[in-house]
Amino acid sequence: MYRFWQKLLRDSTGASAMEYGLIIAMIALGMSLALARVGNGMQSLYLTVNNTTTNALTSP
Repeated sequence: MYRFWQKLLRDSTGASAMEYGLIIAMIALGMSLALARVGNGMQSLYLTVNNTTTNALTSP
């Protein structure tokens, strides 16, 4: 059993796949955070346009 764990710890054949997976996960996390921030900014922009338009149409 000890040899199995030593061999497993020295084996680096799957390291590249693991690193690529971590890179992809970090990119996905960054994109989701960026899109959430852009979404909030767009919501604020549309709310401002809506309020301005409503105030312009209702004021005498």
